[in-house]
Parts: sequence; C-alpha cells; structure tokens
Amino acid sequence: MNSLTHFANSRKAFKMIPIVAVVGSSGSGKTTLIEYLVSHLTADGLNVGTLKHTHHADFSMDVEGKDTWRHAQAGAKVVICIAPNEIAMIKRGKTCFEKAEKILTLYRNENLDIIITEGFRSIMTKHSRVFKILIEKNGEKLRENLEEITAPVLAIIGPTTLRKFVPEKTAIPFFDRQNAAENVLKLIRSSVLCK
Repeated sequence: MNSLTHFANSRKAFKMIPIVAVVGSSGSGKTTLIEYLVSHLTADGLNVGTLKHTHHADFSMDVEGKDTWRHAQAGAKVVICIAPNEIAMIKRGKTCFEKAEKILTLYRNENLDIIITEGFRSIMTKHSRVFKILIEKNGEKLRENLEEITAPVLAIIGPTTLRKFVPEKTAIPFFDRQNAAENVLKLIRSSVLCK
C-alpha cells in the first residue's frame, strides 16, 4: 500500500478534513492553481476552505476609517462584521501559529470537505497529514523543496526543463505547467477525496 492510499484510509477512519498545501516560490502559479482547484471542487458540490499566509506585517483586511476599523482602534480584540452574503472576523494582536493543528482550529464547525492552503511553508511541508503540491519555476528551489518536504506529495509542477531536478527514484507525478491543473484536480479527486 502506498503512502497516499494509507493516508486516505486513515483519514476515513478519523473523519478528518483533508488538507492540500500548494507550496512554491512567489510567482510560480500557486494562486492560479488554487483558483482552478477551488472553482472545480465547488462545482462538484464540495465545501472548500482556503488558507492564505502573508508575510507582510502591515497587511490588514480592514479599511482605515470604516466602522470595524474604528471598533478595533477603540480596543476590541475581535471584530465581526455580518453582511447579507458574508461574515468577516478580524482578530487583532500578535499571531503565532507554529503548528498546523492550531491553524486548523480556525475552521472548526465549518462543515468543510477539503482545505487548500497557500503559504505556511515551514509548517505545512513538514506535516504528514497534509498533502503537498510543489510548484516551482527554478530548478535549485525545486531541489531545496524536495529535500525539505515530508510525504505525502501529490505532484510536482514546473516547466518541463525542471524534470531533471527530480530524482529518478521519485514516484511523484511531474506535470508541466500547461497541463498541471486538470491532472492535479484528478489526483485530488482520486487520492485525497477518494472519489
């Protein structure tokens, strides 16, 4: 039994939400791939959650001067804004997520079928419960990532010229960026969602 089959069977036993981490350098195509996967998986009727990590310390979803921003400026630790078609929760303060399990508690009670992550490379690539998709445009970065990543790895994506950086003994599928999205979607359906 390969590691993907073993993982899929254990996921069923523990009723865990499967997690797929899309990992790669800036500009490698992670967001474009995630858009494709989310749109097709939701078209399949699945409830999909996504997680995006940003390194920008000054990032805020809130808008200066708006009511929610003013609530936070007044001292609210948590601000929730509810509109007819959307709910936003903004928690202020130092964020410290060093373990995948702590991050995933943010999704409890959301009735999701799958979570797709972008970012948190140092956490997600080391976790054996997380399926990884490695997407790169540079051979040396690909080699570095392959040395650091923990199984299971669903696929490697990059220009065909990068295939030479993948060790021959590696059984991980390699897809050229031109045909990657459809093939990765098939892998997720068959190996992660077991459909």
